[in-house]
Amino acid sequence: MPSRDRTYQVVGKNAVTVDFPGGNTLNFPAGHVFKADPANPSVIRLLRINSLREVTPREIPDFSS
Repeated sequence: MPSRDRTYQVVGKNAVTVDFPGGNTLNFPAGHVFKADPANPSVIRLLRINSLREVTPREIPDFSS
C-alpha cells in the first residue's frame, strides 16, 4: 500500500509537537522538515494555526538520479 505521508516544514517561531499513531509524540524545532499523514489531527491543527506548511514535491530534491 502506498504511503499517504506528505512533507511538512515548521514555519512558526516555536517548536511544535506532533502526535503520531502508536502513541509516539515528537517535538520539531522551527525550520525542521518531517513527513506525516495529512489526516493526522496534530498536523491539521498546526496547519490551521499557520505553524506548518506543506512542502511541495518541486521543493524536495530528487536524489534518485
